[in-house]
Amino acid sequence: MNERIVRIEERRGAGEALFEDVRSLLLAPADEFEDVRAYARTLTVRELGRGIFVCGLLAFSNICRNDCTYCGLRASNSGLPRMRLPVDDIIRVIDRFRETDLDRVFLVSGEDRVRTLAGDHRTYPTDDICRAVAHAKSLGFHVTLGLGEFPGEALRAFRDAGCDCYTLKFETANRDLFRRCKPTSDYDGRMGCIRSVKPLGMELGSGNIVGLDGQTTDDLARDILLMEELGIDWAPVVPYLPAPGTPMAETTPMGDVALLLREISILRILMPRIIITGGQPRQGSTLGFADPEGNRDALAAGANILFVDITPHALRRDFQITPGRILPGVTHVDSLLYRMGMERLRRTSPPGSRGMS
Repeated sequence: MNERIVRIEERRGAGEALFEDVRSLLLAPADEFEDVRAYARTLTVRELGRGIFVCGLLAFSNICRNDCTYCGLRASNSGLPRMRLPVDDIIRVIDRFRETDLDRVFLVSGEDRVRTLAGDHRTYPTDDICRAVAHAKSLGFHVTLGLGEFPGEALRAFRDAGCDCYTLKFETANRDLFRRCKPTSDYDGRMGCIRSVKPLGMELGSGNIVGLDGQTTDDLARDILLMEELGIDWAPVVPYLPAPGTPMAETTPMGDVALLLREISILRILMPRIIITGGQPRQGSTLGFADPEGNRDALAAGANILFVDITPHALRRDFQITPGRILPGVTHVDSLLYRMGMERLRRTSPPGSRGMS
């Protein structure tokens, strides 16, 4: 076996030594890395079996107070029709999703914490979010939230309502790059919020974007090590996809999917029992995150969760973080997994990621 794999897997070599091993794998020749990819997939099956988590994603607000240079939801994007789904509608969608045999739901929104709509629209109420979480939990769902930075009292309220996992990506561990990509956010504040999740008793989802303008291989290696340091339960890693009307789209092409797949394999070896996003695009594809070849490659590299879009059809087009935010349906997922000799974990399966990391 590749000596660097052994050192990473057994945690030999800390600090700069581990950094160099991760960095060298990111730069390894393609034929050499094929052994790494194959081992990562073998490790996934050994540790977690052939079952793949499938999660329903419900985007309920595209209002965001931030002005990130890469994101289509950025506050200054005046061409985006803003939408906000009332809590009663969220609950109705969850009720319909209950008719499937899936047991995971992901409620996601922009950082909807500022008055940005005309009339009497206000910040999305924390109490309404808690109500939606509690309802989903009462139906037996594993509930994940991805809503941006919230103070500790709000995070505790989400936990008390039944939130299992809170996801908040750091996007990049490079402070300077973070400042350029997220000019209205504070790195230390975001990291403080990220680090507060696990002590509250929730699982943590966090990770990076591969292919940001000015990102280096060293940056990616440090991103990977930061995920390990944080003890994440889910790695929602994705490649950068240019969003029309954003500053970065004018200067930066789509991120390197092959490099993202390497990151997935390294993460699997470094943290063998975490969940890693498998809904990935193919380089240059117009099918976005529903591209079957991109999904297949990610699963083969060690990923183990796919998402299906349960956002009401009339609202999906307005939740355009990236132009490739197209998610598959359950039929697509079943067909893909059948061809790969895998199966989706169903409601009768053992409980999900609690205890997996």
